[in-house]
Amino acid sequence: AKHATALHGLSQLRDEHRSAQQVNQDWEAKHGSALRTLLQLREEHEGALQTHQVEKQTLQRDMQGVELQGRAAQAKLQTDHQRELQDAVLQARQDLRQQLSQGHEETLRRAR
Repeated sequence: AKHATALHGLSQLRDEHRSAQQVNQDWEAKHGSALRTLLQLREEHEGALQTHQVEKQTLQRDMQGVELQGRAAQAKLQTDHQRELQDAVLQARQDLRQQLSQGHEETLRRAR
């Protein structure tokens, strides 16, 4: 009788174990795919974040380059403008000297 009760208990434990295994397999079938999908999405998200960081750094470098080019262009324009002004002043001085010289020669001719 004791053996029969023990065998019956073991049989029940085996059935419960199989039932638990089945529940575990069902859970894995139902949720395992979702877990794998979540892991894959996390990897993709991390990759996208890294790509975003690289793109952000590239844009920042590009913006710095554009700022430097803008400053250089502005400096060149100022230099060119100063050069044009200096050339204009020199030309005006030469014109005035020539006019004064011609006026002086004409005055001397009249005086003779």
